[in-house]
Amino acid sequence: MTVVPGELKEKLLAGDVVVFCGAGVSVSPGGLPSGGELALDLAARAGLPPSHELAAVARSYETTRGRQSLLAHLATRLLPHRLPLPTHRELARIAPAAIVTTNWDELIERAF
Repeated sequence: MTVVPGELKEKLLAGDVVVFCGAGVSVSPGGLPSGGELALDLAARAGLPPSHELAAVARSYETTRGRQSLLAHLATRLLPHRLPLPTHRELARIAPAAIVTTNWDELIERAF
């Protein structure tokens, strides 16, 4: 369990904290793959040159392997990650007034 510094704890209790979460919250050991990791994986599966550009690789994958194959593979990579990670549970424990995130995943919501 993380120890929350005194001043931050006071601000949390007063409802004066907004947490900003980037991709790193869900891209940690046991979590979701990063966009770059997913791009490399798709490229390798489709026999494409290695690339970290997810949108471009996904388009090429769809062209070479088909849309259903792309969707099926994304589902196998993303859907198993349905349980919150320790970071998500810690966010729920400290209960900030608000959380702003650049990610679309439901792991923070599930933790709450």
